[in-house]
Amino acid sequence: MNTRFATGLALLILVGATMPVSAADLARPMATKAPPPAVVAVYNWSGIYIGGHLGYGWADPAIMPLVGGPITNHPLPNGALGGGQIGINWQAGAWIAGLESDASWGNLDDTRVCTQVLTGLTISCRGAPKYFGTIDGRIGYAMDRVLWYVKGGAAWSHEDFTQAGITAPVCTGTPCNGSVFQWGWNLGGGVEYAFAPNWSAKIEYKYMDFGHADTVTVTNGTMSNVFQLTKTIQTVELGLNYRFDWMAMR
Repeated sequence: MNTRFATGLALLILVGATMPVSAADLARPMATKAPPPAVVAVYNWSGIYIGGHLGYGWADPAIMPLVGGPITNHPLPNGALGGGQIGINWQAGAWIAGLESDASWGNLDDTRVCTQVLTGLTISCRGAPKYFGTIDGRIGYAMDRVLWYVKGGAAWSHEDFTQAGITAPVCTGTPCNGSVFQWGWNLGGGVEYAFAPNWSAKIEYKYMDFGHADTVTVTNGTMSNVFQLTKTIQTVELGLNYRFDWMAMR
């Protein structure tokens, strides 16, 4: 009996001595190797792109007839516009440099009764800057698929004019017509979002200034009127661009 008791006691002591070691081993987490960090693809803005845009524009001209002095209540053309653009981007890190040229056709049009300040005589004046565009340098900062940018450079405009004498003795009977092509400068900016590998959408504001006084002649074949014109044009545009992979530079 004493032998069995001693043997059982010895086994109990042996089991009790080994249990803490086994429990500690089970509680200790197994060493695992950390997975490599995920590689996040950054959108590449480099390459040649083409696109189109729609928007709204408004012009503010200053008209100075060579006879009769300045006028009041000059036209303020405004309306919808549409056109296209082509450009190229170079990307270095998050910074983007590029060149872009755009052209728009606009339904900017307005007709008003203009009054000559010195004489009080009146003329029906119509102005319509139908075609305009820019040739710009562009610089931006990209946050992956979002690109903030500013742009600036040269601007051009082709505007049509119509005048008809009301009380002024010019362009009576048949209205006088004419047009002018002007060069100026522009400054603008916007934000562009790449919603697909090759497609991006943008919203953009532009200010175009044609501060050089250009001489304009309108005529109906019998009568004519000559004036000088300066103006500004402002636009807000929504655009869509497609970038070509085969011209992308990484």
